[in-house]
Order: sequence, then C-alpha cells, then structure tokens
Amino acid sequence: MTRPAYFLALISTLLSCAVSWEPGDSKPNVVFILADDLGYADVPWVDNDGIIIADRLKALGEGGITFDQFYASPTCSPSRAAAMTGYYPIHNGFNGGALGALQKAGLESQYATIAEKLDDFGYTSHMLGKWHLGWCKEDYFPHKRGFESFLGIMHSGTTYSTYETETTVAAYDLWKDFEIYKDYNGTYASEMYSLEAESIISNHDQSDPLFLYLAAQHIHTPLEADDYLDLFRGVNRDPPIGAGVDNYRKQGLAMIYALDLIVDSVYTSLEDAGMLDNTIIVFASDNGGLATAGGASNWPLRGQKNTYWEGGIRVPAMVYSPLFDSSITGQSNDCLFHISDWFSTILGFAGNTADLGVDGVDQWEAISSMGASCPRTSVLHNIVDDDDGTYTAALRNGTWKFMWGSPGDNNDWYATDGSVTEATDNPDTTDEWLFDLSTDPNETSNVAADYPDVVTEMKAMIEAEAPGIVSFTLTGRCDSSEVSADGVWLSGCCA
Repeated sequence: MTRPAYFLALISTLLSCAVSWEPGDSKPNVVFILADDLGYADVPWVDNDGIIIADRLKALGEGGITFDQFYASPTCSPSRAAAMTGYYPIHNGFNGGALGALQKAGLESQYATIAEKLDDFGYTSHMLGKWHLGWCKEDYFPHKRGFESFLGIMHSGTTYSTYETETTVAAYDLWKDFEIYKDYNGTYASEMYSLEAESIISNHDQSDPLFLYLAAQHIHTPLEADDYLDLFRGVNRDPPIGAGVDNYRKQGLAMIYALDLIVDSVYTSLEDAGMLDNTIIVFASDNGGLATAGGASNWPLRGQKNTYWEGGIRVPAMVYSPLFDSSITGQSNDCLFHISDWFSTILGFAGNTADLGVDGVDQWEAISSMGASCPRTSVLHNIVDDDDGTYTAALRNGTWKFMWGSPGDNNDWYATDGSVTEATDNPDTTDEWLFDLSTDPNETSNVAADYPDVVTEMKAMIEAEAPGIVSFTLTGRCDSSEVSADGVWLSGCCA
C-alpha cells in the first residue's frame, strides 16, 4: 500500500471508530437556565425584527439545537413545578396558575425534584434566581428540595436592584438558603447572578458533577434595565430602529440584553474552570411573553402570557454542549416538547435508564436523531375543573390543538411597533376551539365546527384525564400581617 493510501485508510479507520457522546458515557455537568416571560420571538434564532442583542444566546443557538415546538404553561409557577418534578400541572397541584403572594401552598415533598433525583447520581446541585414554588414554610424552600445552596427570590414581580415585591405586599424578597440576605441590596440582578454563578462554578469540586439551576428574573416586569436602554435607541443603531419599535419593546430588548449577560457569564465561568467540555447547557422560558406592556414579542403567534393561545405557551428553548456531535447541532428541531421533559431528559443525561413514572419524556432520541424520531405526540397543557360539569382545558394531539372554555384574555396578535391585529372570532360566543397547527400555526381559523369527530375525541381525552387532577395539600391565604416585618418577607405563616 502506498503511503498516501495508508494514511487515507488510517484516517478513515479513526473516523469510523469515533463514537459520539451518549447518555451514560459520562456524567456531564448540567446548567439549566430558565428565563422569565421571554416570548417566542425574544431570542436571536427567531428575532423577527433583527434587533435583539444577545450574542451569547445567539452563539449557543447556532452551535446547539433549538426547539421550534417547545411548550410551557401560560404562567410561571406551573411551568417551574413541571420542570422540577416532571409532572404536568394537573398532577402536582399547580393547574390553577401562578402562586398568589399570600397563598398557602407550595411544591409538596411527595414530588421529588430534579435536584433530589440527581443526588442519586452523585450530583451537587445549586440554585440561583426565582423559585415561586412556595415560601410559607421552610419545607417548600429550594434548600430543602435537593439544592445545596440557594440565593434568589421567592415571589414574582420583584425589582431588580432593591429586590422588593410590588404586588400584594411591598417587602424585601432576596433570600440565601432560609434567610433574608441583604448583601446584594442595590446590586443589579444580572451582576448578582453572574457573580454567584461564577463563585459556584469556580469553587465546585469537580470530582462530582454539577447541576446549576439558574432561574433568571428577566424579562418579567418591572422593566428595569436602564443602563442598557441606550443600545436600543435609534441613534445608536445602524440601521436605526427608533420609529419602528414602541417604548415597551425597547425596554424589553434591554432586558433581553441583561439576560444574555448572565448567560455569557455562566459560559465564561465554565470555560475558565475547565468544565465547559463536559457540560450541557439547557435554556428555556417559563411561559409566553407579556406583549401588551411587558416588552416581549410572541409575533406572529396569537395571544400572550396567561392565555392558552400559542403566544402564551409556545416558548423559546435550546440545548448546547461540546459533547454533542456536530452532525446534530446547528439546527432547529421540530419535535414536540413540553417543559416537563427537561426533568426526564436531564436525568437521562446523568445516566438514568429507569422508568421515572412521570409525564415528562426523555427527549434524547429526538435530539440525537435530529428530529427524525419524536417520542412525544401529545401535550396536555392543562385542565381546570370548573365545578359545574365543565372544564377549562387545552390539549395538543398530533397537529391538532383543542381549547375548551376560555383561552384567556388578550386574544389578538401583537406586533413590536405597538400595533394590534384584532381577532374576528369572539371568545364570548364559543367555548370550543380547534386548530390544525400544521397548516394554521398562528390560530387564525377555528375549525371546530368542521371537524366534530376530532372535537369529540379531544373532549374524551380531557375527560379521561380530569379525575387525576391533584389539589394542593394546603388551602387558604396567609394574613398580610403575618408575612412581613420591618419591610422584609417572613416565612412560617403556614408551618
């Protein structure tokens, strides 16, 4: 054999022997970054207007796998509970929506969190950011749910430097483990979470794999990113964007930029610690964006946060890792995903092969096959028993989407220039909505009357699931006098 032929044969042999990473080959570090109220079009891989500045997210999307049919719940607590436990909201008590500020409820201990499960595989877990899965007793805190440390907020709508809730109770809401923590009072959230993530990563004992759950506050209201707002004023952009984008959207763009700073810091910290090559970064939003006054964009999808329209539940998501073979990266995946799937998929990354008995599906097959094989064929978005023999529910089955009852308010299409394309159908005159999302992804034409057999089948699927609805163990509300003192939140009102 000639030398050139020999070397060609050797190279061919080496390539044929190269084996791509598969779950079980190693225990990778996993970083799960969950954004808050980030809309379908609020990421660089969608970006209808071409004006988002999020360089790290852009790079991760281009080097990873983005998901085009990824679904969460219409509001935050149900999505967070699903991600943490692998259960649909109807199966863990969170089908009623986001926890109220004074609500006596939380994620009960019978639902093992992903951190608790990962402990069985030798992982050390930490959490930063927004919990919103119960605060009224310590048993609900992240520090008792498998996370070795926690720094973040317990509620929603908290400010970004003074960490005060602005809803039912105006009080300071930044916690470290079980205690109020004031060392970061006055420090902007992006800087705080970046510093804490860097500390966790740089101090991690690499003999054990790391799980970091970073649930960023961005881009939830209040819109506070003034330091970055100048980036999105027309005079500083080429081409200028000023006249074509409303002020809420400019503030939203600044919030997205601030979110990307956190993502970039995490990436850089992993790289500096020599951990990146054995790390999987997962990214998603907890629900659709608030398009009417929250600076988000779900365009061209219909509706927004707090609705069952696609704009309320179809959200951006992606996964990135140097472990993945280049043959499966750099593309969009069209398989059906639900946020509960991250529970099973991340545990699969860690080496789990057992049946977890949850609603979430291990999506490695969908990821590794480049979408050629999709394990999930349906998503039960939610069921609420209206206690009068009817339900408010939403179900995806194949390409069909059925909504029963009210889809929620804000039923229109919202553009980033502030204009609204008003819907011609009327939620007050029908409680049955059917769309074929393969031909009508923006839900422009309700075809329920044209396909009564499909409607009957979808109703039967919902009715079959309804007896499995789980209620919270606790009920009622804490008194406002019990939950704060000296301007800070207290726990213990439902202990």
